[in-house]
Amino acid sequence: MKSLTLGFSIASIISMYHWKGIPIAFAYTFPHQFIILILAIVLTFYSVSFSWKLFQYLFLKREINFKRSLKRYSKVLFVTSCIFLFASLFEVYLAPYLLNLFL
Repeated sequence: MKSLTLGFSIASIISMYHWKGIPIAFAYTFPHQFIILILAIVLTFYSVSFSWKLFQYLFLKREINFKRSLKRYSKVLFVTSCIFLFASLFEVYLAPYLLNLFL
């Protein structure tokens, strides 16, 4: 759903302002979407890594330091959640201000 609204917003801005709409659409989408993309990749990496360790422990009967793995995953999850919150606040409060600078 987010990609639909994002694509519609960008297409509307560009069709309304033509060439002048490209920097506006860039300012509207780039900062927070770039942060969210990188965070999603990092969180996916740690999630798959943690899941693989659990799989090894449960099915392959390998010994792992579960406490350390869970602590590291929890830290990464907390930090990325805080940055996701920051990116969302940026999108809600600062992105409209950036749009007004270009309009």
